[in-house]
Amino acid sequence: MIVSWNWLKQYVPLAMSQEQLETRLMMSGLNHEGTETVGDDLAIDLEVSSNRPDCLGHIGVAREVAVLWEQPLSIPAASPAEGSTPVDSLASVRVDCPQLCSRYTARVIRGVKVGPSPQWMVRRLATLGEASINNIVDITNYVLYECGQPLHAFDLPKLAGEQISKFFWEDTGVPTLSLRPGVLYGPGRDAGLTASPTTAMKCLALGLPFEIPFRSRQDYLYAPDVGGAVGSAVLGTFDGYGVFTLPSLTLKTDEIVEALRQAAGDLGLAGQFKITVGEGEVPFICDLDFEPFTVAFPQAPHTPLDQALRNSLEVFLDQVQRGWLTERDIHT
Repeated sequence: MIVSWNWLKQYVPLAMSQEQLETRLMMSGLNHEGTETVGDDLAIDLEVSSNRPDCLGHIGVAREVAVLWEQPLSIPAASPAEGSTPVDSLASVRVDCPQLCSRYTARVIRGVKVGPSPQWMVRRLATLGEASINNIVDITNYVLYECGQPLHAFDLPKLAGEQISKFFWEDTGVPTLSLRPGVLYGPGRDAGLTASPTTAMKCLALGLPFEIPFRSRQDYLYAPDVGGAVGSAVLGTFDGYGVFTLPSLTLKTDEIVEALRQAAGDLGLAGQFKITVGEGEVPFICDLDFEPFTVAFPQAPHTPLDQALRNSLEVFLDQVQRGWLTERDIHT
């Protein structure tokens, strides 16, 4: 657990020296692994044992400091403005695995605009070794490092779609499906934060360098397979209402880049492979169970990764030769 000195003193007075803080925390069970200077801040690396999950956030460490030095603890009050629309009319929470997640809460926030984070947040996350992505992703990371509680941001229309489709089935009796895709890659996946693996393929076809700006584990789906899955669902036999996760392959960013390197070698492009991965980490929900979909629609395609990458590169190489794909078409 890396703790920012400047962030920590927002919650508790730090009248002691750096060495005194490190030593006292170590004696209380939070072993000191090292300290680095980051700008005008200190990044203090503490080993948090499995019996002290309360110290997996800055507030928890600040509480420990407050007890050890008998100092007041100041936790920021959380009092967001509330609207008049009942939240349960906009979204709902269902826990499918209560033995692993006993409680899950949700709040709907409207009027959000995705953009850069303020510099104070960028600096604070940088002290912890976390690169800034955008204000939404950064806020979720900030809450995690502050409270030690994971936070996920979802696009409300995507969540609302399943509720609307369920209401449609209940009102009409028409068989209705909600399909959940993961991260698409390949021809047709052209924009957005998670389109960077496809952008990397286009740059490879053009002989350009490209850095995927983040590391993560994600459920990847070959874009043509998604079209085939939708076609299978539409043309297949189904009754009632169903929510299905589409077939995918869970990979780390480094793994898909290495697979892309091998595909480039197979197509004689090894000499122009200039794809790298940034240091920032972005959490994604992954490892989702798609077996119910394959049972219900066994004819849906699920192309192996190596073949999908070669197919994609061949499409982009053809577009380059025809003049349909140029450097001006690269969206970063």
